[in-house]
Amino acid sequence: MLSRMTSALGSSLGKGSLFIARREEFILENPANESKSKFVEKVNEIESKSKKEILYKHFELGKALVDHIFSEAEDKSPEESVDEKIVDIVKKFSLKSFFFHPDVKIIKQHYMEFSEFQRGLTLAEFFDRYPQIRHRELISKEIDAAHNALKVYSIFNDEKGIGKDKIKLTKTFSDSSIGKLTRNEIFNIIEMVKSISTQ
Repeated sequence: MLSRMTSALGSSLGKGSLFIARREEFILENPANESKSKFVEKVNEIESKSKKEILYKHFELGKALVDHIFSEAEDKSPEESVDEKIVDIVKKFSLKSFFFHPDVKIIKQHYMEFSEFQRGLTLAEFFDRYPQIRHRELISKEIDAAHNALKVYSIFNDEKGIGKDKIKLTKTFSDSSIGKLTRNEIFNIIEMVKSISTQ
C-alpha cells in the first residue's frame, strides 16, 4: 500500500521503498506495492520509464555543467561522449568574460555545497546580478533546465549524493519537482537515503 506523506522527508517502509513528498511523491520502487489493473500498471510503467530517461538526461546535463562552470581550467569543454544538444546548452554557460570574472562559487554553494551556511545563488539569481555575462542566445527555458539539471545532479552524483544508480529506482519524481526542492530538502534526502543504505 502506498503511504502519502505531508512533510519533505519520508521514511523507509519495508525493504526497497522510500517515500519523500513535497508537491509530489518521491518513490523508490517496491515490488510489494499493491497490485493494480494491467492497464494502469502498463501506463504507470511507461510514465515511470519516461521520467527515468528524463532524469538521466538532466543528470548528464548537470554533470556537464558542473564540469564546465566549476572547473579550475578556463571554460573546460564538455567530454566528447556528451550529447550534442547538451554541449550546445553548456557552451552558453561560459561565465568568465575577458573583462569580468564573477565568483562562480556562489552558484556552486547553492547547488553542490550543502555544508556551507550561505545558500549561494541559483542560476537565475546569478544572471539577474550579472546580466552582462549572460550569453545573448541563452534563453530562460535553458536556464530553468540547467537549474533542474544541477539539482538532479546534486542528489544523484556519486561523490556527495546518493549515486547515479538510484535514478533507476525512482518512480514518480520529475526533474521539475526536484528543481523545486530547497537546499535543505536535498541535503536531508541525501542524508536519509545514505542512512537507509547503511542499515
